[in-house]
Amino acid sequence: MVLFNTASSIFTDLGVICVAISGVLAVIAHRRILQGRPWLHHLTVISGYIFLVLFLTFYITNFILHGTTFFGGPEVLKLIYYPFLLTHMVTAAVMGGLTTYLVFSGLKRTVYSEPDEWKKFQYEDSYRQRHMKLGRWGFYLWYLTVISGIMVYLLLYVIFEPAKTL
Repeated sequence: MVLFNTASSIFTDLGVICVAISGVLAVIAHRRILQGRPWLHHLTVISGYIFLVLFLTFYITNFILHGTTFFGGPEVLKLIYYPFLLTHMVTAAVMGGLTTYLVFSGLKRTVYSEPDEWKKFQYEDSYRQRHMKLGRWGFYLWYLTVISGIMVYLLLYVIFEPAKTL
């Protein structure tokens, strides 16, 4: 009973806060690029990515210190919860790899010495098209992963008490 008066640890609570912040920043980043503000898009994506890395740090720390927590809801709901959790884990892994690629490839191609905002991002057209296409997928996966991650937290700690920890 740490931050949200649940059976979770401080690392789990901080992790869910980081995930929520990263989701908000992903939405802001998406809006900024649609508004034609690439520099603000750049900053919010990097900030959101940092919060994802913080989440992963809290998640791993919690796992090392406390082990695995099992779903404590009714048996019939386990048939829904565990496939949902597996789907969340797969989308999170894909999103993490895709986001890492997009963030670091975008950073590599940015010209920071250029004073004009758009000229900082003068990528070759083939890269720009690939970044835009993958970026759309990355945004939707990011958003889906954040929503499903918060739902996992709610199901595991808020709606039901966790069964046990190994």
